[in-house]
Amino acid sequence: MYVGCYATHLMLCAIGILFLSIADAFFTLNILANGGEELNWFMAILIEDSVEKFVSFKLALTSLALLLLVIHHNVQLTGRMRVRHLKYMALIGYSALIGYELHLLELAAGY
Repeated sequence: MYVGCYATHLMLCAIGILFLSIADAFFTLNILANGGEELNWFMAILIEDSVEKFVSFKLALTSLALLLLVIHHNVQLTGRMRVRHLKYMALIGYSALIGYELHLLELAAGY
């Protein structure tokens, strides 16, 4: 069922993912400035072309995916798993990624 008003926790999750995506872009650029390497070949091409393109594309892609996940949050995927569970998994995954990036930045700083 599609609705025009969504639960607060679903929207907070989506906003959290968007902010973590912004942090990921920022930390990625800092890691690259400290000698790191972008492993995603497509993002590496965007970064080489323009940092603005990289950030814009990353945020647009994340926003579009979140929009689709929010709209379809009640769709059942398998058994008891619904689309909204994918958002929670993305939030956990992004949180772990940010933790890893902070660790890499600490290593680069020599702490």
